[in-house]
Formats: sequence, structure tokens, C-alpha cells
Amino acid sequence: MPKKYFKISLFIIVGLCVLIYGNSLSNDYGFDDEYVIVNNKKVSQGISGIPALFKSRYIESSTQNYGYRPITLSTFAIEYSLFGANATVSHFINLFLYILTCLLIFKILRSLFKNYHWLLPLFITVLFIVHPIHTEVVDNVKSRDEILAFLFALLALGSAIKYVRNLRLLWLVGVLGFMVLSFLSKLSALTFLAVIPLTVYFFENATKKVMLKLIGALFLPLIIFRLINTQLIETSGSRNLLFIENPLFVNGATFFEKIPMAFYSVFYYIKLLFVPHPLISYYGYDYVTIVGWENLYVWLGVIVLIPLFVFTIWKFRTKSVLAYGLVFFFVTISMYANLVKPAVGIIAERFAYIPSLGFCIVIGWFLLKLSRIDIGSKEENGFPKLKPVFLGIAGLLIIASSVKVFSRNQDWHDLVTLLERDLEIAPNSVKLNMLLANDLFKRVTTEKLEERQKDSLMKRSIYFYNKALSIYPKHTPAHNNLGVLYNLKGDIESSHEHFLKASQDENPEAKTYFNLGLSYRGMGDRKKAIENLKKSLEMDKGNYEVYYNLMNIQFEDDNFEDAMKTNLEMFRSFPENRSNTFSLGQKMAIAEFGSKTTYYIDLLLQKNLIAPQMYENFKKQLNSSFIEK
Repeated sequence: MPKKYFKISLFIIVGLCVLIYGNSLSNDYGFDDEYVIVNNKKVSQGISGIPALFKSRYIESSTQNYGYRPITLSTFAIEYSLFGANATVSHFINLFLYILTCLLIFKILRSLFKNYHWLLPLFITVLFIVHPIHTEVVDNVKSRDEILAFLFALLALGSAIKYVRNLRLLWLVGVLGFMVLSFLSKLSALTFLAVIPLTVYFFENATKKVMLKLIGALFLPLIIFRLINTQLIETSGSRNLLFIENPLFVNGATFFEKIPMAFYSVFYYIKLLFVPHPLISYYGYDYVTIVGWENLYVWLGVIVLIPLFVFTIWKFRTKSVLAYGLVFFFVTISMYANLVKPAVGIIAERFAYIPSLGFCIVIGWFLLKLSRIDIGSKEENGFPKLKPVFLGIAGLLIIASSVKVFSRNQDWHDLVTLLERDLEIAPNSVKLNMLLANDLFKRVTTEKLEERQKDSLMKRSIYFYNKALSIYPKHTPAHNNLGVLYNLKGDIESSHEHFLKASQDENPEAKTYFNLGLSYRGMGDRKKAIENLKKSLEMDKGNYEVYYNLMNIQFEDDNFEDAMKTNLEMFRSFPENRSNTFSLGQKMAIAEFGSKTTYYIDLLLQKNLIAPQMYENFKKQLNSSFIEK
């Protein structure tokens, strides 16, 4: 490739990325970003918190702990140390990493297609850059894990090519190291365990011995990743996969029953790759649902995919660019076909991020064929003469895609803008309705608002929760939060009804029983209040309010012994809350429990739960209370 065209190519790649994604830098944080930077306690510790990130799950809460992506979270920790929670910086880093990925794709394709015209890798890279299906990955700060996983996997692929060509051990170590980094970012590039040896098969003349060494080096990262999971992580992994995320998680479908869904899913991705409109942030139930053989898309998938797969196998031995693009697509999309393992969200644009490169290779090859350029020629001089038909189709494709990307970036401006826009397209998405309702709920319950504004937001939040329940009536969080909102409105009966339904739905949480317990207390049923608060404590012992309310209700119920036990347990769990430590003792003093009160305070001292000076001070207050009475 002539040097001047190489420099122009780099300028085109960087310039195009900045041109179409530059407006994303003004966006705020959005979809699920609170999990990785806004409200992540370990990330907010900055660089000093990185060791803890390598010992913890990606998502940690009172109800579930899952995933392991310490490299991704570490980038956020470093970012937080330097800039704080700055959305512009977060979006800039995502864009920067995307630019690096596109430059690396161009470099690797040039290396692989060394016997082809230099325009082929450049055109494929441009198609990849402008594809609108990448907007979720670039615009959603949380999706940095996808960018990093692919970037490191590409570096591993580049190292594998170098190793096969010069047999230096350093490059084999590079394959291992970059794949470990990829897996520690996210397991999205797991299919590169197959992609890398397949790429070597297509474009290099490696001996069997070299291939075996390479394959061995590729599987070591997976072993290392598993060892890190078992040796470093301090919490066990568990995730409550919900019906609305993918009904296949809970309906117990067999492998054969999933086959029509696999045809549907892969065909849906092909449709999105050819026509990336409309795009939405969440494709789950019930915008996309589980289908059987009666669905039209399933049969369209059968008609398209079976001949395409047979063609891919037939062309496999030719080791052509076209065959490689098809193989790359089929291998990388297999993770998200809902066949071997259900995909969270059923369909997602981020899942098509890596497979889209295979798609762009195929489309780029076809469009250049239309121009009748001999792409099998290593023509080094001059810029090739392109046919008007190619210029027209390619130009229209690039411009239309760029406009779509620029427009979609604006939809991602902030969470509310994104959700309101996407709900116009997918009004039956339970997740989208829930996310918007949750955002409104958070404002109602945490912000200081004028009464009229608060009432308006409350009505909208109730509307979207009810909309979600009209689609899927068993969604616990919707019932729970409706209970809170109706309680704020003073509608105690409706509030209690929703708290009760929340406890009967799938996967009730500790807060569900806490709210139901308080609801029973408000209705005067202390027995059921105590019963539900105890259930809440069984699920999560980290909520001070549960202990405090349980203790008070037990005291109101004249159950002093249990109240004292609860108070002692509360004291052990929350020694920092010393201002409320003696609340039970004070209640007892006022109620003239006399010797029992003294016994309680003496017990605290005996168990070293209070300092002697605090003990003496309270004894004086206690004596004073009795004297005043």
C-alpha cells in the first residue's frame, strides 16, 4: 500500500469516527451506568479500590452477585480518580477505545488480506465504523466492557498472526495475555478461541505443530480466568434471571424447543445488520418474545440461514475472503442465538458488535466486486478507478449510516430521553416501562420538589409501573414500588395490596418483606408485621431500619425478651449507630420496666457492646427518668 494512501486511510478512520460520534460527548450518563461508575462504591474509591475490584463481582447487591469484569471496572476507577464522575470524559474514553478498535481492525485486515487490493481492508473498516448497530456500545458508558473485550481479542489475533509468521515465543505469550485481558473485561470474545485458529487456517500456512501450540495457548486464558474466579473472588456468584429478561430462563425449554428461537434470533440480527432501524436500547419481553415454528421470522430464518450455512461450508476449503466473513459471523453470533444458553434481553445490539465485522467483510467484498476491481491483485500504485454504480451505492450507504448514527447519539443524550424515545417504538417492553418508572420513582422519593411537580411525576411513575404490570402481572419490583407510591399518596389500601402481591410474585427481595411488614404495622396487624420483618432479615441482615422497626413492634407487642434480642443484634451489626443504641432502654425506662431495664444495660456492658463511660452516663439518665416519674 502506498505510504500516502496509508496516511490518508488513517485520517479517514479517525476523522470518520470523530465526525459521526463527536456529538455523543455532550451526553449524560444513561442506561445502567450507575452500576459501573455513578453509584459503584468500589469504583468511587479510585485507583486505591482496584485491588478490591479484582476480588469482587461485577454486580454486587443484597440479592445477587454475578459477573467478573475487573479490567473494565478498573478503567472506571482510574477515570474516577482523575476526573470524578464526569460523563463527558466517560464518553470520550469510549470513543477513543472505539477509534483504537477500528484502527486495529484496519491493521489486521491489511495483514490478512496482504494478497488483495489495499482498498478492501479500508472499505470494510469504513463500513464497520459507520454501522449504526454500534451506537449502543459507543454511547452507553457501561458497554465499555464490549469495546475492551473485542479490542483485546483483536490484539490476541494480531499476536497469533505474528507468532505463526516468525515463531517467536513472545507473540505466543501475547496471545495468552491479551485473551486473559479480554476475558477479564467481559466474556463476549469467548468465540475468539475458535476465530483465531480459523483465521490462521484461512490466511496462513501454519504447520500442525504450530497450530497445536497456538490452540493450547488459547485455552490457557480460559483456565486462568476460571482460577481467578475461584481463588480471588470473595463472594459466590448468583443471579436471579427474570422472565422479562428472557422467558427461556424460566420456562424450562429443551434444546429442540429452542431451535425455532435460534433461527428467529440469528435472522433478527441479520435483519438489523442490513436495516438498522428502528434501534432500541432493550429488545426483551414483550417487544421481542419467545416464538415457535408458527412464527414467520422463524421460517424466513430457515429459508435464509440453512442455504447460507451450506454455502459457507462449501466455500470453506476455498479460503476466500467471502467464506472467512461468513465463518466469522456464524461463529461469533453463535453465543447469542438463544440455543445453547439464553441471552439476557433475548436480542441486543451490543451482541452484534463483534459479529458485525464478519457482516462488513461480506458486504465490503460484494460491493467492491460490483466495481469490478480485481481485489485479488496487490496493485500498489495509484487509486483504482471505481464504477459509478459502486460510488453511488457505497456513498449512499456510508452517508445514510452516518446520519443514522449521529441521530441515534442524540437519543442517548440521557436516560429519560432514551427511554421516552424507545417506548414510542416498543411500548410493550416491560423493561423499558420499568426503567422509566424507576427513574421517575427515584426523583419522587429522593428529590425536594414542589407539590405540583411531585404529584405529576408520581402519576407518570404509577402509569408506567401499571403499564409494565399489564404486560407481565407478576413483576415484583413494579408491585413493590407502586406500594411505596400509593403509600405516599395516602392510599393505604392500594399500597398494602401491591406490597402483598410483590411478596407473592417471582423472586421477592428483602425490601419487599420489609415494606409489607411496615404496611401490616400501619394496619395494626403486629403479628404479620413481625413475621415479614423477620423474613426480610433472613434475606438481608444489612438494613438497620429492619432491626429498628422490628424491635419497636416487638416492644409495642409487649414482647420485651425478643425486642431485647433484636436490639442486641442490631447493636452488633451497626455499632456506629450509637445515637439509637439505647432506644429500647429508654422505652423501657419510660414504661417503668425497672429491673429489666437495668438488666438490659448491664448485659450490654457485660458483652463489651458499650464503653464503661457510656454505661455510667445511661445509668444516670435511667435513674433520672425513674425519679421524674
